[in-house]
Amino acid sequence: MTKPASDRWYPDRSVFHSEQAYNAHTQALDLIYGLRDEVRGMKRQSPEKTKEKGVPKEGPGSFKETYLAGILVKPSVPSNGQSLKYNAATGQFEFS
Repeated sequence: MTKPASDRWYPDRSVFHSEQAYNAHTQALDLIYGLRDEVRGMKRQSPEKTKEKGVPKEGPGSFKETYLAGILVKPSVPSNGQSLKYNAATGQFEFS
């Protein structure tokens, strides 16, 4: 287990009914805090990259390619009253 930092909260042992529960809770918090530190480290390494790129204009992750439950949603110009329906012939969701 890691040593608690000043910005980390760990509950007192007295609130747990067993040592096993305390250890499990501490391990979960260690994982959460570790992930948070990792994300903070990545943000410190490349803040200019995330600001420059933004959302890709084409390709995976762009607004032109959207997936719903792993199935492609056919791009369309939005308008009022449209509904999203699955087209079995094309294997895509389409707005109509």
